[in-house]
Amino acid sequence: MEAISAGLCSDSRAKDEAMQGKKEDHRNDEMLWVLSLLTASLPLMADSLPKDDHGLCVLPHQHSMELQDADELHIPMRLWNGRRVYDTQKICDRCMEAILEKEFYHCSRDCDVDFCTSCHTELQAVLDKHFTLRSSKMPMTHLVERMLWTMHAADELAWQILRRGHHERMLLARLLAEEWPLDIFASLVATIVDVCNAKVLYNASNGAITSSVCRSYTLGQEPYQQQSQPLYEDDSFWNTIGLLQFLYASNLLRKEDLDTEGNHRPAVSALSFVPEAINQCRPEVEWSRREANATHALPDILRSEDFTTASPEFRCLAAHTNILPINFRRSCVVLDIRHSWPRLPARHVTLRRDPELLVADLEAFFCESPIKKASEEDMQDSSTEVTTVPATGTNSEMQMDTEEEAEEPLEETLRTANSTALRQPFYVAFQGEDGQGLGVRKEFFHVATRAFLALLFEEVSSRQYWFGRVDRPGAFFAFGALLGHAIVHDVLIPSAFPWTLFDLLLRDLQSPPADGRLSLSHLAAVAPEEAHSLRQVLDYQGDDILQHFGELGQDPFESA
Repeated sequence: MEAISAGLCSDSRAKDEAMQGKKEDHRNDEMLWVLSLLTASLPLMADSLPKDDHGLCVLPHQHSMELQDADELHIPMRLWNGRRVYDTQKICDRCMEAILEKEFYHCSRDCDVDFCTSCHTELQAVLDKHFTLRSSKMPMTHLVERMLWTMHAADELAWQILRRGHHERMLLARLLAEEWPLDIFASLVATIVDVCNAKVLYNASNGAITSSVCRSYTLGQEPYQQQSQPLYEDDSFWNTIGLLQFLYASNLLRKEDLDTEGNHRPAVSALSFVPEAINQCRPEVEWSRREANATHALPDILRSEDFTTASPEFRCLAAHTNILPINFRRSCVVLDIRHSWPRLPARHVTLRRDPELLVADLEAFFCESPIKKASEEDMQDSSTEVTTVPATGTNSEMQMDTEEEAEEPLEETLRTANSTALRQPFYVAFQGEDGQGLGVRKEFFHVATRAFLALLFEEVSSRQYWFGRVDRPGAFFAFGALLGHAIVHDVLIPSAFPWTLFDLLLRDLQSPPADGRLSLSHLAAVAPEEAHSLRQVLDYQGDDILQHFGELGQDPFESA
């Protein structure tokens, strides 16, 4: 009996393994079919949508627009601020401004679509340029149908991918990362970004309006129908975002893979995944929606078993930080900081313009050193005057006095610095000058930034700086506080650091966009001459490397 039971168990296990193998084969076949669908669709979808002067794809209304005359339509006219305006009761479907001019454009098929003359002229120029370049290869009607088909095909591809289980999504992502050439994958990413840009029509006070294209199979109707709706109700738009996030995740898998020589495979730049049309949305609206869903994290599109684009966590535009335009993301960060920042009374500080003295003043101001520390009563006063270090005496003498008076090491002082004081906003005035206000504050950030860069950093290329051999941790701390306050005060300062610094910051934060390991590219951004020399050593093929380059520290041919 035991032998029979063992045999039955063994037979059952074999059947389960065989069934599992068949399921895996079926799953692989389906994923290969989806991959084939992508491959076949991409040449037709790529570069099929018209782009405006900013390089953003637009989706024109599918019907022609006819010029309307308000006088002929007997629309009442009135004088407003000395000019004639017409109460058309219409809003331009591009700029969302009320149409008050005598002439405007309305859909020839009587759809509820209207354009002001300025927007119509702009759109028409975009379409004329697009069709002129392609009309010799394809009739106009086919070009229009190709545009609508591209929008619909992107939706179908998104549905085919996102509806599958997490095992299948992961399998397809790996196939795209490992099997597809980089140029074809980059073309697919660009096409989906174009579709996403084309779907964002315009902005409204309570959120953006998007456009989608659906296939019609009813006799007598046009094959494709356009419809507009609020962004958060548009399933099509969020499926496109889901497909873009899927491709982003696949690109990360590509970056993680190593070739036979141990190098990371080339991947698409993270900036290629950014739909710039999102800048047309209102940051305050999207930030508010994110605050309402702040307790929920964005789901993992490859590993989440119950992933859906209909969840409130996913339908939160500000949560998709990896694909947001930098200006939009910055606006959300400023809103986030301002709402979370404690409401504190502002301090007044008078600073000296001389770069070295300005750095010393800010070092004392931010680090709360004993000779600059304000009394608790002054800190509670909204008109606190923070006195500066006397102008007499050299900078080195002031540093010596500070070190003698301090009872604790500077590192301990920084750790115990008053966080409340550090967060306080401040009003700036320069010593001996009467100017105050926003203009002076903006000037202060630029002057102070240049002073810190000149004192603490070395210029490694044109307007790009790297850390110098300066042992002043207090000054570095003050510079960091200054950069933080630039965000709080919503002041733009010039980009002064090479991308290597930001990549190192991302690595410390364990952010996925960061490069997996340091390379010569990182060094080239900081020390281009040294990187060039090392590249020559690495590329040299001769056996006389020591004679050619000199002593390298160890025998390059010595086995590890």
